[in-house]
Amino acid sequence: METIINFVSLCFDMFILLIFFKTMLVNRKKNINNIIFYGSFILMEIIIYLAFFFLMDIHTSIRFFITVIISVSTTYILTFLYDAPLRHKLFVAISFQIYCNISEYIVYYGYMLYLNHTGNNYAAGDYIMNFISKIITFIMIIITFLIMNPKKNNYGIQYSLLILLTPVVSIITLLAISYSGAGNISSLALQLAAVIGLVFLNIANYFLLDNLILSKELKAKEEQLMQQIRYQSDKYEMISASYRDTRRLIHDTKKHYFFIRNALGKQSDEAICNYIDKELSALDNKHIVVNCGNLVIDSFVGYYIQLAGQEDIYTFKTKYHV
Repeated sequence: METIINFVSLCFDMFILLIFFKTMLVNRKKNINNIIFYGSFILMEIIIYLAFFFLMDIHTSIRFFITVIISVSTTYILTFLYDAPLRHKLFVAISFQIYCNISEYIVYYGYMLYLNHTGNNYAAGDYIMNFISKIITFIMIIITFLIMNPKKNNYGIQYSLLILLTPVVSIITLLAISYSGAGNISSLALQLAAVIGLVFLNIANYFLLDNLILSKELKAKEEQLMQQIRYQSDKYEMISASYRDTRRLIHDTKKHYFFIRNALGKQSDEAICNYIDKELSALDNKHIVVNCGNLVIDSFVGYYIQLAGQEDIYTFKTKYHV
């Protein structure tokens, strides 16, 4: 039974490492298929477990040193599954080991402080304490995740509380079950069920909340894209209106030239002057010139003034500052 609990803890440890790499390294190499990718993590967990098992009879300080070397080395090798500078990969590998060691020290000294303070002789199994240390590591990585991804925390404190609440409640639940089942023969089965359930709960909670935030981000990007589409549509209408005006101007200009040529042929200067005065007056009445010194604003406001005239909107007020 203890072996199964340790196996579940190893699976949870692999999940924690994947989350940490996703936060710190981000870009997984695309040319590595899933079998090799996840198989590498499984092999790493097996190596660490076997190393710990075969080093159990060695002195504690030596065993700790060798275990740390093996853990950092295997973690560093796994970083080559991601695209990142070598220095950053080494930093990530060492950081993960520091997180694990801090979690183990918190569990050990917290447990010893509890025993000394209460005088209780209850001794929790090493497998339970090991699993609790992994949950603490998970909490530390979640905090790192929230710090490294501030945009995902813009939806309110609820996200942070929900994603942190589950591992904290898991620790309390596991301690309660372990304590209440002390000395009971069937306590291992209960603890196993609790460990499996809590692992599933923490993993499911993380992915559900992460997908919820991803869904909100996609919705925000969709809204931004729709705004860009509407903006581009308005620009297209402005360009179309400008093109129509240009064609109309070319047509009118050709008409003017035809008239002037015919008038010159008839040597009718007075008719030419009257015609020019008439057209200049028509231009002043039909076109409202907007000139604020900014061509974009001139074009934008001029377009909507013209659009208002086409829609028979006679009152059109503008107020802008440059």
